[in-house]
Amino acid sequence: MAAGLGGLLAASVSGLGSSGASATAEPSPPVAISVDFPASVEEVKVLARPDFASMRPGEIREPVELSGATADVVDGRVTVRIDPRDVPSTHVSDEGVVSFSIHGSSAEGPATWSTSAPVRAVVDDGAFVWIDPLAHPDEVSRAVAARLVSGPFARLDAVEEDRYKVAAIARRAQQAPQLPDCPAAWTGKFKDRAMTTSTTYPVGRDKAWASSSIINGSKAGIGMKAEGEWKQAGIEFAAGKESDDATNTAFKWPKKSIARSHRGTVRYYRYKLICPPSNKKYRAWIPVGTIAGFSTGRDLTRPLWNDERINCVRNDSGTFSRADSTGDNYSYGAAVKFAGVIGIDMYGEKSYSTTHTVKYKFRGTRWVCGDDDEPGTAGKFAPYKRLARG
Repeated sequence: MAAGLGGLLAASVSGLGSSGASATAEPSPPVAISVDFPASVEEVKVLARPDFASMRPGEIREPVELSGATADVVDGRVTVRIDPRDVPSTHVSDEGVVSFSIHGSSAEGPATWSTSAPVRAVVDDGAFVWIDPLAHPDEVSRAVAARLVSGPFARLDAVEEDRYKVAAIARRAQQAPQLPDCPAAWTGKFKDRAMTTSTTYPVGRDKAWASSSIINGSKAGIGMKAEGEWKQAGIEFAAGKESDDATNTAFKWPKKSIARSHRGTVRYYRYKLICPPSNKKYRAWIPVGTIAGFSTGRDLTRPLWNDERINCVRNDSGTFSRADSTGDNYSYGAAVKFAGVIGIDMYGEKSYSTTHTVKYKFRGTRWVCGDDDEPGTAGKFAPYKRLARG
């Protein structure tokens, strides 16, 4: 067995893998990810990407195929199971996060389909499980019934396995670029970029404010280039990195009556990838951490979510807030402000929690409308004086 999760999960699980006198069969490894590929897919390969954040300048690491993973394929539905201890320690972050890369192939032709997703290993009730890495550390018992996660170019799906919901992101390689699974080296270069983590749109003299912390980390897009223009090539988890200045790891924006975006900071490392056998070269900016640093954006246009009417809730004067992690995360396809470096902004995602909140103070009755769900669980929402006329 390869070196596993080290110190993070060293407080090992009682009864897991033991060989006592009991004839009880050892439990199946937990589900890490479930993906919908075309029904023609028959063969599946599962790899773990390196822990990019722990690499030293010039060090080369490459993805490893996980022989301990099992992939059940039924009509294109691929369910991947693996024991976290079967993942090499060089491919597991300090926070227990692994980025899996899944490849499916068909006997009908040369086409392949690929997807990737970061998931976190935790111990719940004496057993290992995989959960959404944005789940708040104080809420793991609820987070094990993990929220679904999505990203740009992603199709959302889910599988119920006992009481666990598993993240599923499926996309065709031909339709969306993906970071190639090739040897990678950190060039020693890095950039710190602002990332929008929430937005507020107060009406009239209403007030809005927000608070945020780096503790829970974020998900952010990967930028990649071979020839031509830079493209986004999937997403990666960026864990919260503690600062020597503890006072700058959390921030509360003041109450204001103007529309604003609230931004944190994500650190990116620049990598060089060389893919055999042709030795094709890629350049990539990959997020490695959420660091101290908060700012404000004011170039917002009020969205027209009140046009739909179906995701709107009437609220009397008073306070409306969102701090519940059980709903959708805030996500935005151009959240990471990278255009000044590579010509494009990239995807960002942040979980609401007790340390990442949005609040409004209404001076009268307001309709609060979510972008794709009711405002109490929607990832994005805004208040309005009235609904659009139907």
